This record gives sequence, C-alpha cells and structure tokens, in this order.
Amino acid sequence: MEFELLQNGIDSLNTGVAFYEKYIFYDDNYEFQRDSYLKLSVISIQNAIEILGKKVLCDINELLIYKDISEPLLDLLKGRIENEFYVPIHEALVVSEADVFTISYKECITRLKHLFNISKKDYEDLKQIGKIRNKLIHLGLTKLIDYHEILGVINRVLDFIIEFFYPKLKKEKPEQMELLYDKICDLIEEGEIEEETVWSIFFAHQFEEINPIVKQACFEINEELALKKENIKVNLDIDKYAEASSFILKFEDLNEGLVYDSIFTINIPRLDVTFLIGECSIGPIYAVIDHLEDENNFYIYKKPLELDDYENAYKKFWRKDRKRCYRTSFDINSFKKVIMNRMM
Repeated sequence: MEFELLQNGIDSLNTGVAFYEKYIFYDDNYEFQRDSYLKLSVISIQNAIEILGKKVLCDINELLIYKDISEPLLDLLKGRIENEFYVPIHEALVVSEADVFTISYKECITRLKHLFNISKKDYEDLKQIGKIRNKLIHLGLTKLIDYHEILGVINRVLDFIIEFFYPKLKKEKPEQMELLYDKICDLIEEGEIEEETVWSIFFAHQFEEINPIVKQACFEINEELALKKENIKVNLDIDKYAEASSFILKFEDLNEGLVYDSIFTINIPRLDVTFLIGECSIGPIYAVIDHLEDENNFYIYKKPLELDDYENAYKKFWRKDRKRCYRTSFDINSFKKVIMNRMM
C-alpha cells in the first residue's frame, strides 16, 4: 500500500470535516460525546494543514520540509544521483531506516508565510490552531469561553484551506478536492452560526443589561422628538427575549412613512465586540461595545469610521484610536448620544 503526502492531507481533512459536522449537528445516537468531536476535529484539521503545507513546500523544493540537511539526507540524494532514478525523498524515507526528520508544524507554517506572503491575520490563526491542539491534548478545556474561540479558529482555518491550499492542489486530485471545497464552504457557514450562538450565550448576562438601556434610550428620544413636534421616530427592532444579542435602529420619517436610515449591530466573536454600524460594506462604524472591558466599555466615534473589511479585523483597533473616538460607560445618555449624532 502506498501513502503519499497529498492523499494523507486530504484524508486528515476529510476526517476533521466529518468530526466538525458531527459536533455542529450533534445527535445523541453518535458514538462519542459532543465535546470529543470538537477535540477530534481540531486535531485532524491541524494535522491536515501540516501535511498539506509540507506538500506545497515539497512542490517548490522537497528539501524545504526537512529540519536539517544532514548526512543521512545527503546519502539519499547521493544514491538518487548515482542511480539516475528519481524518487521523492519523502517516499524514499518510507522504505529507508535513515534518521531524517521533517520540520515541525510551527516551522512549516512559518516557511509558508515567508514564501507566499501569508497575512499576519491568517498566520496567527494557523499558530492558534496548533496551540489549541496542544491544549486540548495535554490540558483540556477549562472554561466555556474556550468553545467559541475554538469554533472561530476552526472556521477561519477552514476558510484559509479553501483559499490557499485548494487552488494550489486541486489539479492533482480534482474530484476529491472539489467535493471537499463544497463541503467546507457549507460547513463554514454553519460553523459561524454556531460560533456566534455559543458566544452570545457566554455574554448573555451582558446583553441582559444592555437591552433595557437600548429600549429606554429609544423611548426617551421618541418622547423628546414628540415634544419638539419633530416628524421623526426611532423604531427598535429587537427580539423579545432578554438576552437578545442584536438589534436594529430604524429612523422613520413620519411625513413620508419611510425609513430613511438605520443603525445595525454586528457581533465579532473573535474580538468579543459588538459594532454599531451602517449598512455598507465599509460600515461606517458609529460605536463599539467592548465586552471584555469591565467599565467604560463603550467607544463612540466622533466622526463615523469607514473601514474596509472591518468584519475580518483581528486587533482591537478602537482601543488605540483615541483621536477619533472616546471611551465612556454604556448607559442611557451615552447611547442616546450615538442615536442623536446619527440623526443630526
């Protein structure tokens, strides 16, 4: 039986995807407990990234996957030269007893980063899944917050796999890679829903405090507008349950009976944040609720911030953006200020 790098990587990825599917669509009739499928999906997907990464490095130069250019490795190369018969080194090692070692996962992704200009954001996710794998194997899960962090990393590295590895490797195994591509795309969508659900549950206590403030602020603004005989109304669209994690503010022109503007919320679990934004791809961002701040967790932009790809931000940029935003507590008055700024 012959095992080769690409097929090994595909097998690991198929296994990881199958485990992740079982975690997301868990059924009591499954063989293992739900948490076990999450752990197994991390282990298999991280292993797939390492193998596929080494396959890509091999395609450039097979020496790139080895830790040292050692004497046993040189002997293999020498034998290939003398026999004038090409066999990939990693295949020759399968039948050889040579003491030759390939690079670690960390070194593999580092070499990929340098060779292909992998973004810092993607590189951090690749490092993170390696750390999570080690933690799950050696330490286990210690707190609920681990779950949405793990789900987020899995979703992002799966996205990296289809964006980075798929175009480079699909020609060698087109049918298998195409099936995996379609399955992963669907799974990422479900995984992101699960990620936000778990995240929202973890921060439910905060949303139970936020939502009454939002409702009271809208009520007071509408009272003030009515007293001034302004033909504007702020309509709040929010689910009825106390811990609802999202809402929409709709500004209605009462004369025309039309909504002329809106403020939406979008949660970014990997940053533990809720953005108050407009409806364009660049925002704008009006304010930020930073859920990890104990006090003064509300950042209000003096001028709405337009930012490309803000949904994929991986750093808390607002914390260092003090010239354009200011930090305050989230209360009725501060939230009313955001609404009134938008209405002006």
